[in-house]
Amino acid sequence: MHEATIAQSILDLAASKLEQIGGYNIALKICVKIGQFRNVDNHSLDFAFESLKSMYAGFESCRLEAQSVKAEAWCREGNHRYNPCFENAFCCERCGSGIGKIICGEELEFVDLITEAGN
Repeated sequence: MHEATIAQSILDLAASKLEQIGGYNIALKICVKIGQFRNVDNHSLDFAFESLKSMYAGFESCRLEAQSVKAEAWCREGNHRYNPCFENAFCCERCGSGIGKIICGEELEFVDLITEAGN
């Protein structure tokens, strides 16, 4: 389950950012983008995040907001833009050729950390 490793990496990065802010702050929300080709199960990621966040000071009430990014690619033959997926065997629906260049869908990006001043 690589989702636990991803959740831990997200929390490690967020904890570092929270420390850079200084003072006593608490994390309210972490926003990330996760591409379709990362093969991340969002329920497993949420479960791992909820299980791990109590180990990080200031993250007890934090929630994770993961935005899914649909994969897009240019096909090899016709240079058409399409969504490569299992349903189309990763082939272009217009010409049948395979992936020429991936445009998006491989992201694993830390977008934002929303904080609030604590007591």
